[in-house]
Amino acid sequence: MKLIVVEDSLYANGPHIRLLENLLMSYIIVVKPSDHTIRLKIIEQRLGTGEGDECEITETDGTIRAYRFINKVPLNASHPDLLVNYLEYTETKGDKKYHISWVTNINLHRDNVYSIMRAGRARWKIENETFNTLKNQGYNLEHNYGHGKQHLATVLAAPLASFYHLELSCWCTG
Repeated sequence: MKLIVVEDSLYANGPHIRLLENLLMSYIIVVKPSDHTIRLKIIEQRLGTGEGDECEITETDGTIRAYRFINKVPLNASHPDLLVNYLEYTETKGDKKYHISWVTNINLHRDNVYSIMRAGRARWKIENETFNTLKNQGYNLEHNYGHGKQHLATVLAAPLASFYHLELSCWCTG
């Protein structure tokens, strides 16, 4: 079974992505525009020349889903030789607008951008449901907002996890 790692923008860096690729893992990682301005300039230039693709879908409820994507762009100025595929998604419903983007090593095309977007957005659902369970279902754990100098959250949660027979991998890794 093929593994796809889905992570937040903290992990959109060259050394981490190279590690995933060396381990033959696929990834979908959130990226913020402010973190990778050189990539965005290249994407705008290449989209302007007809590379990449854009598509827009209007749902029956009036929701507009817009995708922009391009394959094989440099991750950032520090790693211009590390080529990633870029997906940008915008959802507009009335006056509400949601915008997010990812990098991935999965080749992007019109037939798979919806699935890649759903997988990328699923990370929030998994994370939020995990934290909700740990905070509100009798475990009385709060989000640590950091892991201390040597994975402090793991140390603090491990005794509780063994008592409650919890799996720590989701909670402590991301």
